[in-house]
Amino acid sequence: MTGDERDPQVEELPEPHDGMTPEQKGVLLVEYIAGARSVAGLDFSGVKLLGVSLSGADLRHVNLSGADLRSCEFKDVVLSGSDLRNANLQGAIFPGTRMIDVNFGGANARLTAFAGTDLRGCCLVGVGLQGAQLLYVVAEGADFTGAKLQNAVLSACSLSDIRGAELCLAPGGYPTNRASLDAATYARSGWSPDILRELVEAGL
Repeated sequence: MTGDERDPQVEELPEPHDGMTPEQKGVLLVEYIAGARSVAGLDFSGVKLLGVSLSGADLRHVNLSGADLRSCEFKDVVLSGSDLRNANLQGAIFPGTRMIDVNFGGANARLTAFAGTDLRGCCLVGVGLQGAQLLYVVAEGADFTGAKLQNAVLSACSLSDIRGAELCLAPGGYPTNRASLDAATYARSGWSPDILRELVEAGL
């Protein structure tokens, strides 16, 4: 019966489109990743994937704005140049993730865990990072303006500037929800005396 054998055909996958539901986009994205197909430049905005492991995926230059990616795992994922504006990333984990020049503007990143993550040049304007853990994160040139870091833990991070981030904005003005920055983060920061003075005045 060997005469009937032939090389399997690679199934073509459709591109995501507005007619798809968030869940359908989620299924399609997983199919792209499983088949090691390029998703560069594709519009997966509004996609919904909850608690899914996307480990090792190449998600460079993908539109994931408005995506619901709560509790997903992004271990060793490459997300550089992607759009995650207004995405819901609550509870997601990003160990070893490469996220250079990602736009997180307005995203919900509460209770996320960034470990060994490369956030250089990222836009984190207005991002909710309450309760997040940033461990050994490299974020030179990242814009944290208006980012909410109450109860966040920053340990051994390389941050060039967090001016404008909301580090200590507890209700009533009491510094009970302040972020925690360790000595290594201070040492690696390269912050100017003015920035350090602001942090000291904020009780950090």
